[in-house]
Amino acid sequence: YQILDIILSIMERNFRNVEIQLRTLRIVANLSKHNKSSTNDQDIKKNAGLFLTPQVNKIVPIVTESLHAHTPEIGIQRTGCEILEYLSLIDSNIPVLSKFGGIGAARTIMAAGKNINEVNQMGLSLLATLVLDGEQNLGELIPPKEGKK
Repeated sequence: YQILDIILSIMERNFRNVEIQLRTLRIVANLSKHNKSSTNDQDIKKNAGLFLTPQVNKIVPIVTESLHAHTPEIGIQRTGCEILEYLSLIDSNIPVLSKFGGIGAARTIMAAGKNINEVNQMGLSLLATLVLDGEQNLGELIPPKEGKK
């Protein structure tokens, strides 16, 4: 996990740099899929989530910040969502994803990918997982109308 700490530190120090964010997100995603013992896509994703879970409290805020800071960058949206999806497959991570802006990140991903079906579907899938499995305040999902609270 030392390499993951280094990568997360680089992301924190360079959060405005698009190229660094994209490369480090890809490294995190690829590191998490290091276990090739399964050929089943769902097992690979779940193993990736298990690999990342010990660092979930560090990963989620950094990834969600990157997603919000780089909305027009589809590569960042796709890879960040991939990482959040892996984490969402582990039930114990759902509260952390919810606490650190998972729904907002899913909304950002969907807005950024509105013309790209794959990215839009990834964001929608993440959103559905967090709403259905989490203890969400739906006000984050559906903000109140102007003048009402």
